[in-house]
Amino acid sequence: MKLKDWLKKKQMTQAAFAKLVGSHQVNVCRWANGDVVPSIPSLEKISKVTAGAVGLKDWQKPTPGEYPTKSKSAWCPTVLKGGKHAAKI
Repeated sequence: MKLKDWLKKKQMTQAAFAKLVGSHQVNVCRWANGDVVPSIPSLEKISKVTAGAVGLKDWQKPTPGEYPTKSKSAWCPTVLKGGKHAAKI
């Protein structure tokens, strides 16, 4: 679940969430809008506060040239010479 959706579902402000994870509202705004990926320590706090509903997977986006693995549940790029990507199977 995206952080923005979680906040809306819980009717929680960005400022209130920031206090729970020990951060600033501006950081929560950037995370919720997908502008910035939280640091690992912040991701751990986010996951704990949201009871695992929001985690690293929610910030991962496939980039051009990436292909889904056979399970189609994860993206697994392999970079080839010249910066091209190939599916890692």
